[in-house]
Amino acid sequence: MRALFVFPDRPRAVPALPRVARVSAMLRPTLGEAPMRCVIARFPFDLVKSEVESKMAGIRPEEVTGACVVIGRKVFPVKQVGEVITRQDRRDFTAAEVTRALVRLGFTCHATPPQAQSPAPAQSESQPQPQSPLASGSTPDPFGGIGG
Repeated sequence: MRALFVFPDRPRAVPALPRVARVSAMLRPTLGEAPMRCVIARFPFDLVKSEVESKMAGIRPEEVTGACVVIGRKVFPVKQVGEVITRQDRRDFTAAEVTRALVRLGFTCHATPPQAQSPAPAQSESQPQPQSPLASGSTPDPFGGIGG
């Protein structure tokens, strides 16, 4: 085994950063947003909102049945976004972990899919609209004529 000699006039060798830190430092943008450290499936990730948006830009959203996130104008399932940004299998993390990270980055998340805004149905003038009892001025009997 080699002995390590320290010379006072020479600087000490600085230990290299772990591979994860080096990769995240290379991916870090030079201007703009600071990365957010998020832990998903026990692994730390340095995420930036603009990077998440750019990764999801060319991806078609799957059908949303549960938790979802709005990225740009599209609504993605949280698990799909987590799979893309972490490159892990969907079974390795929970939707809550990804939702927590995305909310911290500033995305809008929903527990259930938002209702699509449908246009109001066109009212036909030939069909009369039924009037409610309140509109006619009479009040309905709450007991249905029972009792007195």
